Amino acid sequence: MNCRIPRAIISSVLFTAVVFAVIFIGFWFTGSHSDLQYRSVDYDVTVQTNGDIKVTQHIDMKLGRREHGKPWKQLYQQYTLNQSDLADITDISVKNVTTGETYTRTTTVLPSDVASDAEWNSKYAGHWYAQISDMLGANPKEYKPGVNGMPIYSDETKYDDFIQGNALKRQRTVEIGWNIPATKHAHSMKFDVTMTLVGAARLHTDIAWFQWEPIAENNTTPIGRVTGTVRFPKGITAKNSWAWLHYAGSSSTSRDADGTLHFKATNVAAGRYLNLLVAFDSSAVRDTSNGAVGAKYEPAGEWIRTRDYPGLQSLRKLESEKLAKAQAEQRKTVGTWAIVLGLELLLCVISLGLSVFGRWRAHGPLHSKRVTYQREVPSLKPTTVAKIADILGIAKSGDVEHRQLAATMLSLVSKGAIALYPGPARLYGVDEAKSSGAMTLTPHVALQALETLETLETDGSDGSYTDGGVRPVTEKELKSTSTIVLHPVRRSQRKPKPLTKPEHMLLRILEFIGKDRGTDTFDLNQMQKSCQGWRDGYKALERFTDACSEEWNKRRIARSIGGMAAFFGLSAVFYGITAAVIYLGIGNLTLSLIMGVPGMLLGSFAFLSAPREMFTKNGRHYGEEVAGFYRYLTDFSDFTDRGALDLVLWDQYLIYATAMGISHQALRELAKAYPQVSDPEWLDTHASDSLVYWDYRSTSLFGSSVGSGASNALDANSFTSGIAGNYGGITDLGSQLSSGLSEIASAIHASAPVDTSGAGSGSFSGGGFDGGGGGSGGGSFGGR
Repeated sequence: MNCRIPRAIISSVLFTAVVFAVIFIGFWFTGSHSDLQYRSVDYDVTVQTNGDIKVTQHIDMKLGRREHGKPWKQLYQQYTLNQSDLADITDISVKNVTTGETYTRTTTVLPSDVASDAEWNSKYAGHWYAQISDMLGANPKEYKPGVNGMPIYSDETKYDDFIQGNALKRQRTVEIGWNIPATKHAHSMKFDVTMTLVGAARLHTDIAWFQWEPIAENNTTPIGRVTGTVRFPKGITAKNSWAWLHYAGSSSTSRDADGTLHFKATNVAAGRYLNLLVAFDSSAVRDTSNGAVGAKYEPAGEWIRTRDYPGLQSLRKLESEKLAKAQAEQRKTVGTWAIVLGLELLLCVISLGLSVFGRWRAHGPLHSKRVTYQREVPSLKPTTVAKIADILGIAKSGDVEHRQLAATMLSLVSKGAIALYPGPARLYGVDEAKSSGAMTLTPHVALQALETLETLETDGSDGSYTDGGVRPVTEKELKSTSTIVLHPVRRSQRKPKPLTKPEHMLLRILEFIGKDRGTDTFDLNQMQKSCQGWRDGYKALERFTDACSEEWNKRRIARSIGGMAAFFGLSAVFYGITAAVIYLGIGNLTLSLIMGVPGMLLGSFAFLSAPREMFTKNGRHYGEEVAGFYRYLTDFSDFTDRGALDLVLWDQYLIYATAMGISHQALRELAKAYPQVSDPEWLDTHASDSLVYWDYRSTSLFGSSVGSGASNALDANSFTSGIAGNYGGITDLGSQLSSGLSEIASAIHASAPVDTSGAGSGSFSGGGFDGGGGGSGGGSFGGR
């Protein structure tokens, strides 16, 4: 497999995860969070024979930590009395289910008016209260059920006489609250709150109906889950009752044969309303007060609001119209989702297609039928082969510059300009401090040092070797660095082996390091330290890179490709990020994932996996040449006609294998083909001047290769990084996902064509829809 592909997969997955995490965390910390939450509210509702509604709430609350450690002391609900939907609230009771305590009524006291938590807990906790105020929240006073309510009039003009010109009396707010012991935080506190809503229903000649709104749009406390069960008076069944749930989020509805209604809604965020419109046969409704209702009011009130005309047909028509409008809006929403996701996927498909096409154009020579095994080293310099390997996608490790440096370093070794030995320089008598002059270090001397080291005992804890007087040398150190010796023989004695321009530029860098350290012998770790303080080092590295580019540019091997794939890939990434931000901003984590992740993941993969260059007509020949040589090195041990081992040739093989990033594979193939390279005596006799010597000789010394730089220790990044460094100077996730998926499914189902025999006619199946707010109660919740 092309090495670029798995790297691109890993990188794109990490990129997507990190970016989405940053977006989510950003919204989490900058968005608004409610300290008080209703984990769930389960409503148990019984419709009374006289049209009143008895409601019991089973509440599970979460009390979060507040600023400055301020404790919670009071929880409350507010409802609206008015002339059309709700006249009175009676039969109020509160029970702390968590403790089993039934609260008793007390007068209204605000926590801010009590001096200490101890006084609050001893005098006020464990009681409930009720107060009433005008429509502006002013003039609060103790609420007396059956006394301070609104009268019921069928003729609404009578309200003008009742309020006597005081418009504030047309609407009043009742607050029902309960005092809890001072609590800084609680994961779960459960309460049962019961009340009867009086005057909620209207009686027509054919039906009685009411619209009950347990949660109003002005509610500021989020609720995780709301469920409800509504039971009818005797004689009402599914055949003579109708209902509609108004809720814009995810919901479900069902009913039993006896007419009992069941509904469920999730993620009722602050600012979302939920109400239930219910109608049932008028034959089940009658006055149970014996005419006593409303006698205290002037003018006298009635027991129920009456209308002398049928109401069912108009209700069903109105709800069908609302349902049709809601479904039309949902179809627009689903259509918008489809367009957003479709455009994103189109960008992804285009970018991936261009990326695949680019790889086919770039990797063509590797799979061409004309490519045969090539035993001779390529006619190109190793630095150029490193770039071709990158285009072909065959490099197993390192980027182009690092492989060019490593191959050039080995080439300098093969030409006798430098020598390379395993381990740190201090093994050979050169410590961290600068030392003057050059030292004589030959393969024989280095082998003696390593053999002496090999006979020493380890301390057994980290595999460190010690001689008692020298700082311990760990096995990791032996494997991770190499010692470089400049000019291992006198220039006058060295056979003239002309250096290429890249080799000359690299030798200049090494000579600077030697001058800086005052010695011709140093290891890669010491080299990195010198490079980190070399302010103009990046210029020397640029000269090396420029020298590598000269032959590349001169031969015109490749041309740019992948620009369009990169453009569309980045476009898909930014599109995905934007979609993720928008949908997370509206509070839907699931939609944010669905709309954002494909663009970020597939777009970044297309961008990272797309090749940047492809072969020209002239360069295709060179690509096939390198591909054939690559096949030969990686399949070398399978050849039966390879002939006698030519170590001089294998020096060149190893240089080019390093340039292609496959030196480990090449060395394994050599060992399988020629077992003698694993024999230390044969190596000492025949291969002491070869590049492969230390790779195999160190195996015989330590049981695992610590080798020269060819196979593992020569990491070009260990000093290029030093040079380059001076260059230029909401609720839990599971709930959010579940809620988001439910909303999506609900929206898709709600966008289906209107069925006048189904939900629009009040059959109460399927789910709710956005039918508008309002109704008896207008409940909102809070805490102090």
